[in-house]
Amino acid sequence: MERKKLTLLVLTIVLILLWAWQLKPKKKKINIEPIIEEKEIIAGINLREIEENFSEIKKKIVEIENINKANIGKITIQKNPLKPWILRKESLTKEEKEPEKPNFKISGIVQGSKKSYVIIDNEVKEEGETIGNFIIFKIYPEKVILKDMTGNFFTLNFEFEQGGNNEKQ
Repeated sequence: MERKKLTLLVLTIVLILLWAWQLKPKKKKINIEPIIEEKEIIAGINLREIEENFSEIKKKIVEIENINKANIGKITIQKNPLKPWILRKESLTKEEKEPEKPNFKISGIVQGSKKSYVIIDNEVKEEGETIGNFIIFKIYPEKVILKDMTGNFFTLNFEFEQGGNNEKQ
């Protein structure tokens, strides 16, 4: 009987140990990701998304600054007091830098009270009409002002030919 008591005692101790081991607090696995997500979304605003957008914007600003630095020496500003500001690239060819000059011959100018006419390259023209790539801007008794398509003005002077009398000397 002594042996039964001893077996029962050992068995009881084992059961108590198992029961105590079950009651021991276990380490809980904490899922960190949902906590991070809760902190990232505040008042319905996703902070991670905003941070990603800011980083994209910073990259684009750097790209724009690099482009502007590369082109800064290629643009010059020319100001004509009669025209609005114009930006021209330095990479223009000689033809674009120097406007085409008119090569016309004025045969005569007629000034009327309301309209003026010019005979230019054997054609009768009035103010506002075109000849070649030029517009007749203004007709004066001794000259004609032409304007090209880019807004440049040119003056053609009328060279008077003095007519002589038919007397023999």
